Amino acid sequence: MPDSAEEIFRKIMVGGPHRGLTNDLLFHLHKGFRVDVIRDLIKSDNPHASSAGVFLLEEMREAAASLRDVALELNNSPDAWRRRVFVRFAASIAEVDDDVLKKVYERLGDLDLSVRCAVIEWVVLASVKDTLSLCKLALFDFGGGLNDAITKLSTLDPERRRDIRALYIGLLMKNGVKSDIIFDKVKFEDSFTVCYFSTKFGKRKLKFSP
Repeated sequence: MPDSAEEIFRKIMVGGPHRGLTNDLLFHLHKGFRVDVIRDLIKSDNPHASSAGVFLLEEMREAAASLRDVALELNNSPDAWRRRVFVRFAASIAEVDDDVLKKVYERLGDLDLSVRCAVIEWVVLASVKDTLSLCKLALFDFGGGLNDAITKLSTLDPERRRDIRALYIGLLMKNGVKSDIIFDKVKFEDSFTVCYFSTKFGKRKLKFSP
């Protein structure tokens, strides 16, 4: 007889790497099993169980909106994968409050390129209201807004340059600007970033005025 969802959960909590069991638990979660087990897994001292919890949070996303507290904690993780999962979780929830927005802003200049790509994707897909709120946070010290920030880009410290470049790429993508034009405008950004998003959103026509 197959293990119950509770039995699978307990095995993951005490065992080693369990990709098969984690997928089995994901199946039960999609069938309505209690999502709070993800919180228990993420907070577990067992690193394999904790990683399984992060994987399940990424897979469930909007269905796991009640786990906002543990998702926010991932933002401060030294593990780039966990920070990226937080950003993708933030992109999936219906209500983006100030706490979530501030955490997304903190990841805008992340040293890990995959995390920055996740934030850029957040910018592309977010509501106009949420995008404007992020712009306000990112451009707080530029009286002339985004254009002022771009003009002064070479004078900024590395983290602020990453902030502004990521925001700029996201806004250009949101406006449907072609990838070759973005390549020309953002000369210092890794080409992978623009290539990834030109493939993902190249045919999407999204209009936005910062």
